[in-house]
Amino acid sequence: MLEETIKIPIERIPILIGSKGNTRKEIEKNAKVKLDIDSKTGIVNIVVTQGDAVKLEQALSIVQAIARGFNPEKALLLANDEYYFEIINLKDLVGKSEKAREAIKARVIGKKGKTCTVFYLDRVNNNFLVIIKRYRIHT
Repeated sequence: MLEETIKIPIERIPILIGSKGNTRKEIEKNAKVKLDIDSKTGIVNIVVTQGDAVKLEQALSIVQAIARGFNPEKALLLANDEYYFEIINLKDLVGKSEKAREAIKARVIGKKGKTCTVFYLDRVNNNFLVIIKRYRIHT
């Protein structure tokens, strides 16, 4: 049996589950997995019920996207083979220079955060972007 365990921020658990469990049910249906969610620890166990490792990776991407700040509607697009999820660490792109990272962030976020209101949708390329300061897991 294929399975993966991930820890997500506790404050994102209600979003992962959704109203009346609807988001969880959609993830389970679309990715053909079973989610075992511990709301006290933030531990999410993903078990493939039908399919292969591709389904596991899709479900993992959906959960990671929600954990990182995407709304479930956008995250569920990852069940489609035409979408993928990528985390870009600015440190990997510009090095250790805090000044260089701040310059890149400023260009992406915009003046007084006008560009970054959580989601940025590029209508031409159908890209979705969430900007977060840091990914913190509460223990």
